[in-house]
Amino acid sequence: MILNKGNTCYLSAALQCIVWTNSIERYIRRSTQQTKKEAILFYKLFSRVRNSVVCDPDELYKQIRIFYKPFNNKEQNDAHEAVIVIIEYLRTFMTPIPNTRYVGSREGCLSWGERHSIVDEIYKVQFENRIQCMHCNHVILKHECTYGLYDTFTGLGNHTLPGYICDMCHRTNTCSEYVSVSHYPQTLIIRVRPTTNIHKLTFRFGIFIYTAFAVCRYIPCGKKDSGHYNVGVFQEGKWKLVDDDVVTTSNVDDILRDASIMFLTLESRVE
Repeated sequence: MILNKGNTCYLSAALQCIVWTNSIERYIRRSTQQTKKEAILFYKLFSRVRNSVVCDPDELYKQIRIFYKPFNNKEQNDAHEAVIVIIEYLRTFMTPIPNTRYVGSREGCLSWGERHSIVDEIYKVQFENRIQCMHCNHVILKHECTYGLYDTFTGLGNHTLPGYICDMCHRTNTCSEYVSVSHYPQTLIIRVRPTTNIHKLTFRFGIFIYTAFAVCRYIPCGKKDSGHYNVGVFQEGKWKLVDDDVVTTSNVDDILRDASIMFLTLESRVE
């Protein structure tokens, strides 16, 4: 539970979702010997929120605004942008760890690296994009990483490339593209488009099933481009609505209404 310090609901909502990520909690409990000011401030807020204690986030907000100066405007901002900023902020002090989950090619694994930030292991998706010419077998292999998706990703699998010219043999319409996931995050972030109505909590992404545990909600207000963020969190077998420092029990239909960002935990591999 985080106090609203004036136009800060976007930061509060982003932090609530990150704080209730169970996979990050496990790593934080291993990192209690941190001495950096940024780490101490985040871990202190993390512990208080997880223990249902109302906390004043001023000092942590100051550090986040130093890290990302556009938030110095003291105006309402986008919660999805805040999620990415906070994740990048956490990368500055969380200890690198060995790679523990990789399902893609050798080239993709080399691109990912042997050691990386804890937050990459938890939140980052890596896509492998393979373009191959059926005439000369020329292959172009690219890897792209992102923290989260826009809606559920539907571009996986094989696709034809009409009009594409092969870099090697210069023939047209001989190439196809195969898109796969090389690194699956422990926690998947999905940004929901304003025109999308979400009616479920479980999604298939590639070869894994993910289930929502936190939903950042955006409620438009009367003024144009004005609104308020709050969060639905699944705790102890029921959904709770966290509105800054106020917590009430809610139902899943109300939580999913006005969903803006969803946080989902990796549950199982598709058989």
